[in-house]
Amino acid sequence: MTELKGEYDDMFMSAAFSADAEELNTNIEKIKQLNKKYLQKKRHVHIVTDELLFLYHSFSGESKTNLWELYMKSGFLEYSEKKVKSLQWDISAQGVREVAEMRDERILPTLKKLSNSSNKLVQENVQLSLVKINGFRGLDFLSTVETPISDWQQINLIEVLKEYTNTPIPDFTIWLSSTEKTVILFAVRLIHQFKQIDRSNKLIPFLDYGDVKIKTEVIRTLVGFNKSEILDTLIKKYEQESFIIKLEIIKAYSFLSQSDDVAILAKWIINTTDLEIQKNCVEAVINLYALDKLKELCATNDVLKNKVELLLDKGLS
Repeated sequence: MTELKGEYDDMFMSAAFSADAEELNTNIEKIKQLNKKYLQKKRHVHIVTDELLFLYHSFSGESKTNLWELYMKSGFLEYSEKKVKSLQWDISAQGVREVAEMRDERILPTLKKLSNSSNKLVQENVQLSLVKINGFRGLDFLSTVETPISDWQQINLIEVLKEYTNTPIPDFTIWLSSTEKTVILFAVRLIHQFKQIDRSNKLIPFLDYGDVKIKTEVIRTLVGFNKSEILDTLIKKYEQESFIIKLEIIKAYSFLSQSDDVAILAKWIINTTDLEIQKNCVEAVINLYALDKLKELCATNDVLKNKVELLLDKGLS
């Protein structure tokens, strides 16, 4: 294996640093002959392809372009495409990663068929590959996806999409009507990440949505977009909400309130024995630069005074 890698590395480096198209084509022909000699075994194909992809990611500019040409013209593309169609899920997932790294658009129809694969690893690799190859257009799979998209997968997809910010961005709200909750969550995160402020009013109905993660993400997105008109709705809903959403509403108040009126925060402090909520309310007061007003209210309410003094003495920790 060491000998095999060494022989191919020399050829790959020669191709990467080819002086012109003629020299590159000569190197490609040599590698095609080398492939006939060595790549009859799947294990060899795997090792050599990994080495080529590693070098491809290590270079930039003309050398990177030369290695892409090499991949496309010397048979490695066909090896990867065969892996994609393999019935063995681990080999299929590996092939999917390879064609995605090299932006092989010819494989897109096959990838779309695999986007709802029963194997989670294959499915996630296909989803990432569709986006790597097609950018925002690769998100079409969201319209048909039938299984949850993990938080980690959503993070990976967003990281890939950041490379395409100079291309047309679709209306992410089309996926807010999905029957798959994680697709709705992902759509909200996309709206937030790529700042579709003009579409944000379509998120307001989700303040009444039953899923805590979606509701949390919606509140954070609307706060991030400075949608102060939602504040009255959030205040009215506060008492009926879960602990997690109550904390989000308190934070929202500290960012969206147009005044230093802290009476509502004082009320929330008085009405709870939960130290975390009390602490967050006092922190919100501090963020509003209204600690003096809270102390004025403390002078007329001993319960509020005792709670606030205790929190301040502890340094809110």
